[in-house]
Amino acid sequence: MRNLLDACPNSKERKIKLKEIRRYIEDDNKKYPATSFVETPLPSKYLNNPKAPFKALRSKDFLVQLYKEGDYTRISVNLTRIKDTGEWEEGITWDTLMYIKRQVGYGDFHAVEVYPKDNDVVNVANIRHLFIINESLPFIWEN
Repeated sequence: MRNLLDACPNSKERKIKLKEIRRYIEDDNKKYPATSFVETPLPSKYLNNPKAPFKALRSKDFLVQLYKEGDYTRISVNLTRIKDTGEWEEGITWDTLMYIKRQVGYGDFHAVEVYPKDNDVVNVANIRHLFIINESLPFIWEN
């Protein structure tokens, strides 16, 4: 989203463009259920691209993308609302991530969220990433 706004030559045009983007997203969000997820088609540019998501799911408030990365599945989640800066809104809680993990079919799996070393941080959007783990880890509490 930021890229679209960066192309605006002044703050007035930026506000107009942001309003257009928000209106489009708000209208699009109305197509999706509030409490469940539906699969949404992936763009054709993602076909046969091993780094692209293999599935995308939407609800009114969230976009969830599933990636296969080696032995892991990555669940990437972002809110579907835009801040005044043109960035995706932030504020996805732990409880919400657990709910989403369950809703997209991984409720019976452990997942981890990684906090990298300072020099490995890539922070280009407000997206949370869960990595699905197929085995039990020594630091995870189990009942």
